[in-house]
Amino acid sequence: MKKMWMVVLSSIMVFTLLAGCSGAGSGKESSGTTPSGSPASSTAPKPVVEGPVTVTFLATTGPWPEESFQKFVAEPVKKKYPNITVKRLDPGQKGSSITELVASGDIPDIVSLYAGQFQQYKSVDIIGNMDALLKAHQFNTGRITTDVWETGKMAVGTSHIAAIPLYLSVSLLYYNKDLFDKFAIGYPKDGMTYDEIRALGNKLNREDGGVSYRGFHPDNAIFGKEIAGLQFYDPATNKATMNTQKWQDFFRFWESQWDFNFPTSGSVFDVFLNGQLAMRTGGSNNILRTINQSKFNWDVVTAPQMPSNPGYVTGYSGRVMGFVTKQSKNQDAAMLVLETILSDEVQLAMSKNGLVPVLNSKPIQDAFGSDFEALKGKNMKAIFMLKQAPPITPSIVEASETKILQTAFTKVVTKQADINTALREADEEMNKALTEALKK
Repeated sequence: MKKMWMVVLSSIMVFTLLAGCSGAGSGKESSGTTPSGSPASSTAPKPVVEGPVTVTFLATTGPWPEESFQKFVAEPVKKKYPNITVKRLDPGQKGSSITELVASGDIPDIVSLYAGQFQQYKSVDIIGNMDALLKAHQFNTGRITTDVWETGKMAVGTSHIAAIPLYLSVSLLYYNKDLFDKFAIGYPKDGMTYDEIRALGNKLNREDGGVSYRGFHPDNAIFGKEIAGLQFYDPATNKATMNTQKWQDFFRFWESQWDFNFPTSGSVFDVFLNGQLAMRTGGSNNILRTINQSKFNWDVVTAPQMPSNPGYVTGYSGRVMGFVTKQSKNQDAAMLVLETILSDEVQLAMSKNGLVPVLNSKPIQDAFGSDFEALKGKNMKAIFMLKQAPPITPSIVEASETKILQTAFTKVVTKQADINTALREADEEMNKALTEALKK
């Protein structure tokens, strides 16, 4: 019996050694991720941060108002990792702009920003490659919605992950139920196109009791441009691309949606909140303001879709991203901060508080807005019905491009220029801006 057990044990040892040698000699190196994008299982332990560490976190109050920063960043990190303190830096404060911080050598550990703002950080060379850090921390990318995760490459213009999404603002169609009821017109529905919304809105354009009511106004052309996936210039040549057929088609389409009798004073959001506009598009980050300032019964459906890109809505510029700077001396601690923000616990808390989570988790998505009594019974599921429009390459003229676009489109809708002329002039202005940017 003893000899028999010795034979069995010897066989097991030989099999184990052969299996190990077979794997080592296959000639294939592990990429660190499974085919689905999740990290491969690793015997290496995850990094441990010892001793007190202060992680600096650069972000404006746009994506991170102080209350949100404390509630969803500083406090949960301190609770999970008592030795890590997150110190917030505001680039709007004197001495804390990224150019000042780089000049002084005080480069932050983390930068959090909207997806359309990467160029200014690329220009000071603080954005690195996060692939190795993600692998070391065995970060499961499969937890994050696929179309949102890719922003970490495309918005920075790299083939590797340079930043990771933290939360979203998703475009929706807000509508005033009281106006639809007043004029006995059926409500908008999920999945409608711009043309369908335009036709529905036309039914509400009227004068009643001395008050002018409007059905729908598409707002800024920059939102439509994002859905259409148009580029202001070719990043390979740094030449403007606005004087093209695609831009002409977009201008014609957006003009067809325009309400030429819409009030010129006040923003589209203000006219909606005043109760004179039946429908408007806007980000999910407008929900809390709508709760606080509207005096009518309202709800939301999916944002209208463009025929050139069905199934997608804009949301690119509303994606809040975070990255660990390549100069950070606390990269592991910084990564633990980002992991904490993306934990189920914090993403659930954010979702309940009206911030759109990036996790591909139905229970977390279903919890959206549940901390607010005013949202009970409202169609919050519309937030998760459509995909986010793919991000575009970061722009070296991001400070000029929106103004150039708006000037051109305003010329069209005010009949100062036809579409071809307006776009030719915009193309010239874009090339001037590009020339100046390339000199820097």
